[in-house]
Amino acid sequence: MIDVQALQDRFGIAGHLAIKEGNGGLPVVEIQTKQATATVCLYGAHVMQYVHRGGKPVLWMSSYSYHEIGKPLRGGIPVCWPWFSAHPTDPAKPIHGFARLRMWTMLSASLLDDAVEIRLGLVSDERTRMMWPHDFQIQYTVIVGRTLRTELLIMNTGTSEMVCTDALHTYFTVGSIRDIVVSGLDGIDYIDKMDNGVRKRQEGDITLDRETDRIYLGTRRPHTIDDKKFRRKISIEKSGSNSTVVWNPWIEKAKKIPDFGDKEYETMVCVETTNAAEDAVTIPPAGSHRLGSTITVE
Repeated sequence: MIDVQALQDRFGIAGHLAIKEGNGGLPVVEIQTKQATATVCLYGAHVMQYVHRGGKPVLWMSSYSYHEIGKPLRGGIPVCWPWFSAHPTDPAKPIHGFARLRMWTMLSASLLDDAVEIRLGLVSDERTRMMWPHDFQIQYTVIVGRTLRTELLIMNTGTSEMVCTDALHTYFTVGSIRDIVVSGLDGIDYIDKMDNGVRKRQEGDITLDRETDRIYLGTRRPHTIDDKKFRRKISIEKSGSNSTVVWNPWIEKAKKIPDFGDKEYETMVCVETTNAAEDAVTIPPAGSHRLGSTITVE
């Protein structure tokens, strides 16, 4: 098990960063700045929460989430890699890859002018090669301040090219799912997973009134969640991403998910920064790929 006190002694920043045992004994990094607070779990390099001072949570976490090794956390920003959704050829392998099921290493912590930056790392080993036969190093940077910035740097340290899909699978807190508008995807083709993967085109902004699971393809635009009940707008700018997923399980699906409350669909929406489906990424030997997101609240 990780020595939390040793991490605190090495990386702690008085008044700004503390490393503690969280739910289930999982190590978490608690960050405070003038503008916001955040919590990052080392298990899965999982950003669990981001809250503007005096405001409501920006990220959503299920109150039914597991907090145990071997099971993913439900909510926040899961890191999905090296595949998004089910494995393309082996359904026995974990959905959304293995990155969110591994304990990451704390690499650094820094106090910036008005923010705190941490970097976490993951390196290939015998267990990862059993699921995916490639050598890699990953650095995940999280910057907490007026905005929440996350960036995944994936480096191919092997001798063959790597083909992968990935996602910053972000769950956002909303006042009411029936009273939000998601903009920035008008005119974009998408795969409708609720209609047998039929390819369609988005017309206008997105409102939700049923189970929704869509992969928007070939888009690098910023997106905005206009939340009328909370009277705020959340904007998502992304880099290294060519697709966006919009997801909400709605009534019946929510009842079937064991780590998701029956009514919790009402206060969340996923707008995910991804490279999914046909937007796969090829990384040559000694090459790298960056996937990033900046979340701003107005």
